[in-house]
Amino acid sequence: MTTPFPLLRLPRLALIPVFQQMEPLGIIAFSLLSKRAMRLSQFFRLKSEVVSLVLGANRIDMMVRLTCGLELGLDYQIGNGRVIWWIHQKKIVWPKLRRLSMVDCISRIIRVTHSNFIDDLSIFEVPRYDVFPILGLLPTIHKVSVSNIPDTLALGALKIVLLKTSKLDLCPTYQLRSMEKFQEILIANLDVINISRDLPFTLDDLLMTNAIKIKLKNPTLKAKDLNRFFKLWMQNRCNPRMEYLSVWTDNFFREDLLRNGLNAVQVSGGTTRTFRASKYVEQQPNCKTISGGFDIKRVDGTKGTIEIRKVFRDVQIRFYVWP
Repeated sequence: MTTPFPLLRLPRLALIPVFQQMEPLGIIAFSLLSKRAMRLSQFFRLKSEVVSLVLGANRIDMMVRLTCGLELGLDYQIGNGRVIWWIHQKKIVWPKLRRLSMVDCISRIIRVTHSNFIDDLSIFEVPRYDVFPILGLLPTIHKVSVSNIPDTLALGALKIVLLKTSKLDLCPTYQLRSMEKFQEILIANLDVINISRDLPFTLDDLLMTNAIKIKLKNPTLKAKDLNRFFKLWMQNRCNPRMEYLSVWTDNFFREDLLRNGLNAVQVSGGTTRTFRASKYVEQQPNCKTISGGFDIKRVDGTKGTIEIRKVFRDVQIRFYVWP
């Protein structure tokens, strides 16, 4: 009879050469055996570089790229509890993890790989499991994307991650007819908010939005709406944090209605200026060259530039706030 080797009873110094011979996936697998195994695994400095998480209907997809260059893809299947790892297109299937919940599995992987932040979190289907404990355990999230889920679920999820993220992509949900339910999200001090083309978005919603960088891809705002917004901005009565605004509209856009009463100063098309993104906003590239445009001024002396671009059948209005 073979006697099991009491690996966990070895002193930590004796375990070091054992872990040094293990592949990263082996260390992660070892961490899932028990709480003690997880604590030991944390001492052997696996470090993540990029982590993304996708919450689907009956599965969770997780991608972890380690600083050593190894990229691991995890597919946690709800129901049968199987875990499938993909390593350089090689499939490794683990059987059902007994006594280890989905939340514990994800939590341990995050802790063992020392993931201090999640690069991208996506919720794009109605999960058939309780998604909120997972959201609660996540560290700081760089970007959150929500689409095709009921408003109540979307709002509940966003309330949990709101203090953990700086960038939000809001896409169509099943029942969304107005942004009224999401006002708490709009007034949050986000760095970046992107609103999808198919979402209704009004002037009141824009006036409530408090992000540094705002991108609206829907053509519901008209020239008169933007004219009113810029007048309020000039009076310092809306979003003092804003540094960049991008609005797409249709080809019925009238420039004269936009400029009415703004006392805008036209800048020659041959004049180029460089706008640099704020240190708070991650943007590639981090600077942009602006040719021409129209300058307006806020009551405190802050200058903004309105740029109007025609792209095929649409019109894009960009607004830059200079430091």
